[in-house]
Amino acid sequence: MKGKTYIKKVLIVWAICLLILTSIPLVLGESSDSKSFSSNENIVNTRDSKHYTDCNILIFGRCNTVKGPLFWLFGLYCPIVERNFKIDANGEVGETLNVIVLGAEFGTFISYENIEIDIYNAKGVLFWGGKSLIFNQPLLFAHCKAADVWINY
Repeated sequence: MKGKTYIKKVLIVWAICLLILTSIPLVLGESSDSKSFSSNENIVNTRDSKHYTDCNILIFGRCNTVKGPLFWLFGLYCPIVERNFKIDANGEVGETLNVIVLGAEFGTFISYENIEIDIYNAKGVLFWGGKSLIFNQPLLFAHCKAADVWINY
């Protein structure tokens, strides 16, 4: 009996954290430079990239595109074996991601609208409302330990 009440308490805390983190409007972030290019100049990719190894990653916000395993239980995915995920916010209306990486290096990416996250060999909890039968919104919450994380922003 004691184990069941502990699990219920943990699930309630996770649900409250999910609701609080996605409802806090964040105004921090980077503004994109509005550079004008003449028709004769080549446009180059100005996105930066960061790589982290053996780290814990916390992601929350709204995202329309999450690629990973096929089986989701009401939008929740808790892998028993390590899996790969790709989370891609393309700057569409309402897409904003917040990422905190803890490992040998510390990284924060707060309120990014155009960010791509590749997570390799991850174990943890991932909730995406796009696969949920209950919410059906682009809410995203992930907390996992990953072998490699590539962040393009």
